[in-house]
Amino acid sequence: VQAASMYVYLVLYVLCICYAMWTDLTRLLIPNLVSIVLLALFVPFAVFSFEPMLILQHVGVALAVFVVTVTFYALGWMGAGDVKFMTAASVWMGPSLILNIIVHMGLLGAIFAVFILLTRKYADLWRGVAVRVPPLEYIIALADKRRVPYGVPIGGAALWAAPKVFML
Repeated sequence: VQAASMYVYLVLYVLCICYAMWTDLTRLLIPNLVSIVLLALFVPFAVFSFEPMLILQHVGVALAVFVVTVTFYALGWMGAGDVKFMTAASVWMGPSLILNIIVHMGLLGAIFAVFILLTRKYADLWRGVAVRVPPLEYIIALADKRRVPYGVPIGGAALWAAPKVFML
C-alpha cells in the first residue's frame, strides 16, 4: 500500500475504533456496522500489503479470537458486541501483534474494572457531586449496574497497536 493510502486506512481504522469505544461507553452498545467496516477495510489493505500466506495467518488469528471470545460470551463474561469488535480488531493484528494486544487489553480491562468497582464501593460519597457532573453520575450508574463497557479497553489496545499495524 502506498504511503498516502496507508494514512487513509489508518484514519478509517482509528475512527472505527474510537466510535466503537464511544458508543460502548455511552450506550453499552457496539454497533455491528463498526465491526463490519473494520473487516471490510482489512480486505483491500491486506491484499495490497501482505503475501497470501500472511493474510491467511491474520484470518486464522481472528478465527481463534472469535472462538475464544464466543466461549467467553457463552459464559457471560463478554457481550456479543465485544466479541465482534475484538474479532474485527484482531484480524488487523495477525500473529505478530495478537499476544501484545491481548496483554494490553487485559491490563486496560483490569484497570477499568477496578475503577468501576471502586466507584461502586465509594459511590455514596460522590452522589451529591455527581448530580452536578453528568459524566460522574453516568459512571456511578454503570457501577451500580455492575456494567463494564469492555469495548473501551479493547479499543484502547487496538489504538496502541495502530502504529505497528500500519508500520509507522
